[in-house]
Amino acid sequence: LTLDYRKVSAWRTEPGCFQPADLKRLKASGITIFHPAVGYVDGDIYKSSLADISGWNTFLAHHSEDFLRVDTIADLERAKKLDKIGIVIGQQNSEHFRTVDDVNRFYAMGQRVSQLTYRPNRIGGGSTDFRDPGLTEYGAQVVERMNQLGMAVDVSHCADKTTLDAIEVSHKPVLVTHSNCRALVHASARCKTDAEIRKLASKGGVIGITMVRYFVGAVGPVTIENVLDHVDHVVNLVGVEH
Repeated sequence: LTLDYRKVSAWRTEPGCFQPADLKRLKASGITIFHPAVGYVDGDIYKSSLADISGWNTFLAHHSEDFLRVDTIADLERAKKLDKIGIVIGQQNSEHFRTVDDVNRFYAMGQRVSQLTYRPNRIGGGSTDFRDPGLTEYGAQVVERMNQLGMAVDVSHCADKTTLDAIEVSHKPVLVTHSNCRALVHASARCKTDAEIRKLASKGGVIGITMVRYFVGAVGPVTIENVLDHVDHVVNLVGVEH
């Protein structure tokens, strides 16, 4: 909803401070569905994730006339028909899944997307982990439970082997919600290889191109044209539907 994290934090703890002017800006953006996910990596990650999702639920309950929590595929269309802004609740790190049963608990709270690894954890390797053990046995159990419940698997920050393993293990399409093409930014471990993009597409997955500057171009200023180069690369590689 905003990259002003102090503002969005205030909206969740004190929903009344969300003003009509804030809603007007969101409506004017033309975006109808938002996925406001953060990655907690320090301290009590379980407690932080719990508070994060509880905060979104408080905000949504307070502003139900303008916002709709997206729990099912049908809610995507329902939000548009009701002229509401849809919120897909997620996390960019899955360390809050202390046990497989925690997947159920957070699903019940409304979480529908979980990025497996922000950094190396019990599930697998993060993009900064050059050792990258791949998806662990516990990680495979988490993915299986997410598949069973209907929580989408996101591998945006996963290391290469973990990315490939997660796509292989998952019975449902896997998401790369925010990454780019390593073919165009060779030194970035946060960008996905052609092999990963092909495997993702082969299982029905999609990749979202990010405008984070360092994932768009290695040197010099970058523009929207450079962003579109990544879109074109994916389209040429696996087709526009991915």
